[in-house]
Amino acid sequence: MEALQERMVTAMQLRNFSPKTIAAYTWQVKAFTRIFGRSPAEMVERGKGKKDRYTLLSLILLDQLRVYWRMWQPTTWLFPGRLPGTSLAKRTVQKVFEDAKKSRYSQACHCPHTAS
Repeated sequence: MEALQERMVTAMQLRNFSPKTIAAYTWQVKAFTRIFGRSPAEMVERGKGKKDRYTLLSLILLDQLRVYWRMWQPTTWLFPGRLPGTSLAKRTVQKVFEDAKKSRYSQACHCPHTAS
């Protein structure tokens, strides 16, 4: 088991995740890395507060990301900014999310960090 996977499993065990949840998360990470052709260690970059972030990825979103990946084939950033070598600006993500919330398809109160 890779060191990153061991850390992920240990963190989930400390948070009392069930064995089935741990197995599902581990499987999803492996599946995700196969899409991008790189190991999880190469893909994980510390987030805000220098903390690793883990989240669930729905099958619908996974399919959409695959289509996006095939179409644009990003190299450094999954969602690059306007200038070469930069990421998409945080404010841009917030603006897109706000516009989506205002659309007629939005039925609930959401924020970018919620799963619903």
